[in-house]
Amino acid sequence: MVDKIIPQSARFYLCDDVRTEVGGKSTLIGLYPNDEITLSRPAAVEPEPATAIFFEGFSILVAFDRGLGELELLIDLKAPNGQSLITGQKAKLKAEKIGPVTFSARFRPFATPEFGEHTYEVSIDGTKFTYRFQLVHSPQDIEGQAHKIELA
Repeated sequence: MVDKIIPQSARFYLCDDVRTEVGGKSTLIGLYPNDEITLSRPAAVEPEPATAIFFEGFSILVAFDRGLGELELLIDLKAPNGQSLITGQKAKLKAEKIGPVTFSARFRPFATPEFGEHTYEVSIDGTKFTYRFQLVHSPQDIEGQAHKIELA
């Protein structure tokens, strides 16, 4: 009898929040269907080297094709410039029977050095699943949505 099955594929969903319902279903709130989060900033579009883009945050749901047993995950998140925002964060999933497995992560609040393509990676026993999403600037300034902070 097999006691562990590692997923072979995954789908990623970018949203504002994920809620786990009774019975294991996931409810996605504020889905970004084009894998792009659009933020507004005051006139200075690109942050200067000593500043960061700071906003309320987001969530990512990963739906793996199948899994079984206790699965250990390693999570990494990188900015467009390659800077690690999260490195080697550990999480565990437990699948009692063979079937689809989901995992969600919240990034609240969130700070990054620049707009552009961010890379989210989840590894399970050496099998890596990669997702890329965009953080883009809107020319409109929506008060309170994005803020500039000084880095020490």
